[in-house]
Amino acid sequence: MDSKAITEEKNGVIKFQTVKNDGSEKSFITLTGFQEIIRETLRSMSPAYIAKSVLDPTHTSLVMIKKIEEKQSNKSSKGKNGGIPQQIDKVIGGICYRVWGEKRNFVEMVYLVISTKYHGGGYGSHLVNHFKDEIKSSYAERVMEVLAYADLTAIGFFKKQGFTRDITLDESIWVGVIKDYVESSLMQCTLLPKIRYVEAARMIRKQKETLLAKIAAAKRNEVVHPPPAQWARGSIKPIDPYSIPGIRESGWSPAMDAFARENKPRPHSNSLRDFLFHLTRSKQAWPFLEPVDGDLVPDYYATITHPMDLQTMGQKLDKGLYDTPKSFVDDVKLIIKNCRQYNRPGTVYCKRANSLERLMLAFIKDMPEWSDLL
Repeated sequence: MDSKAITEEKNGVIKFQTVKNDGSEKSFITLTGFQEIIRETLRSMSPAYIAKSVLDPTHTSLVMIKKIEEKQSNKSSKGKNGGIPQQIDKVIGGICYRVWGEKRNFVEMVYLVISTKYHGGGYGSHLVNHFKDEIKSSYAERVMEVLAYADLTAIGFFKKQGFTRDITLDESIWVGVIKDYVESSLMQCTLLPKIRYVEAARMIRKQKETLLAKIAAAKRNEVVHPPPAQWARGSIKPIDPYSIPGIRESGWSPAMDAFARENKPRPHSNSLRDFLFHLTRSKQAWPFLEPVDGDLVPDYYATITHPMDLQTMGQKLDKGLYDTPKSFVDDVKLIIKNCRQYNRPGTVYCKRANSLERLMLAFIKDMPEWSDLL
């Protein structure tokens, strides 16, 4: 089933338009409407800075425009229901971006916003898909990398759009070029060739339906085999698995079973690695990346009896020592507790501990299944 945004585009209710500050009145009006959505969404950001970014001639904005019915005042109308219903085009979201060409060949996503009135209808995902197609089309697939600073509360959304915090672009390409933001995480998306992103969801859905149909046609769930004769006699001695009807036909082998058991990762290992990467990538985490050097801080280990740091946590994660997300979070909390215990309030170290705590809480909030850890 298509999202509300896709359905509305099919019906001509919403449309997408690229616009730059080319000096025309029409572009200025559209970009002013886009600025209003950014100010509505990013309330902590300076309106002057927003205007400067959006109106920057080197920036382009892909805006989403929706036909909205509003009543226009009519002097001849009487009563509270007076007015003539009229459809107007209104900006409800958009992406402001800059393409760094020449030897850099990447796109910096400056803003990605959707009016709060339209959250939950698939508008954000549809906007991002149009953005990807626009970049690929406009630059003939020569520019295929997108960098964006994601607010800590929006990391989950960006992941769903194909972004990752694993930055593969060489730092010499982007460091010092794009603007850094605090309380946010740098993410990268590599665009795929020969894919029209606005059609991707429908294509994947059709592929899934076809695959499930083939599986259903080949399944043998309805075939019931009699149990081994030994079981009927109450025998509990080990038996040859291949003596059980259907086992050999299934393609199973003892080697496959052993391999699966040996290589089975912890159920939360991927999420915890993502969590650790989220913490270590932050510029606020520098005091906690490695164990405290006892030679430089002689009394530290006399005061802190249970030290912890992010490097040690990575080693524990590699060894499979975290059975649950709670045990991992407990170690992050231990880092924060130790810092506050050893350092005076207001010091740069305690401030960094506060930042680490906010990073931790933001990540947990983005994982609904971890809500009990808050």
